[in-house]
Amino acid sequence: MAVDIQPAMIAAVKRKVSDSKLTNVETHIADASHLPVGKETVDRAFLVTVLPEIPDRKRALKELRRVLKPGGVLSITEEFLDPDYPLARTTIRWAEEAGFELEERYGNWWSYTLNFRKPK
Repeated sequence: MAVDIQPAMIAAVKRKVSDSKLTNVETHIADASHLPVGKETVDRAFLVTVLPEIPDRKRALKELRRVLKPGGVLSITEEFLDPDYPLARTTIRWAEEAGFELEERYGNWWSYTLNFRKPK
């Protein structure tokens, strides 16, 4: 499933999905605070250079916690070239304040991926 608030981004995903002849990808235009899935139905969520752009990060992380299954993974990637780039320690603080536990860290100062787990 791909979710974005911008219709143009979802249109681009739909084109790539169609070009790749994939049949198992759902797309949704939605706000990060109101994800179109039920409670505890998602195994893994990926946020790539997006979390700092969400006006209410705290609410978005709470919503991600709602939809992730117990033990589910929230994977956040940030890159320095993004104008909204947060330091890894800032992203860790945001996620931990939302109740996630840091499990893995990859990359470096310029580009990092942090994997958090929703406690069981």
